[in-house]
Amino acid sequence: MKKYNFLIVILCCIPVVYLWSVYSQLPETVPTHFGLDMKPDDYSSKSSTIIQAMLPAIVAIILWFSVKFDPKNQLKDMGSAFHRFAVMFCFSFVILSCYMIYISIDATRFDGRILLAIIGLLFLSIGNFMPAMRPNFFIGIRTPWTLNSDEVWKDTHRLASYGFSFLGLAFIVVPFIVFNPNTMNVLFGLLIAFVLGIVGYSFYRSSQINKS
Repeated sequence: MKKYNFLIVILCCIPVVYLWSVYSQLPETVPTHFGLDMKPDDYSSKSSTIIQAMLPAIVAIILWFSVKFDPKNQLKDMGSAFHRFAVMFCFSFVILSCYMIYISIDATRFDGRILLAIIGLLFLSIGNFMPAMRPNFFIGIRTPWTLNSDEVWKDTHRLASYGFSFLGLAFIVVPFIVFNPNTMNVLFGLLIAFVLGIVGYSFYRSSQINKS
């Protein structure tokens, strides 16, 4: 456990050190949002990059509190599976944070394909952890039906594992094959359909169990 915590601390330091090394190169205003045309359409002061650099640490703290205050210790009982997920999840946010700082230096560096690939990496890390996730009060697919039945929880998260993995690969691969505004619409449309589908599945699975 200690080695995972140490690794997470090291990861969280990376964007902070990176920002410190390039802070003098940042313009007074930096882009904070890009439109479908890949051009910045919203700006903030360069001090906002401090929040970007702290993003992995914020994620790590949320995960730590989830384990610390889990009354049934379900997350802690997952052992190394949860710690590996925490490392991968924080690593994904480190990449995202560093990329946001990188494009803040020069907005023309922004490449939507890379941003989508980073989101895909996040989905892959979630999908890899889904089958091992036990019922808990903080993270996971928490619908009325998954929270009411351990069996529904298990089946829903097993299916969600395939869904997140598929979405992750799609977000990584598809933009490098074809990339335009429609690509982003299709990918995020798939994400919305997946979320609605997995909620519907948890209801369907609960209904099956109640009938048997």
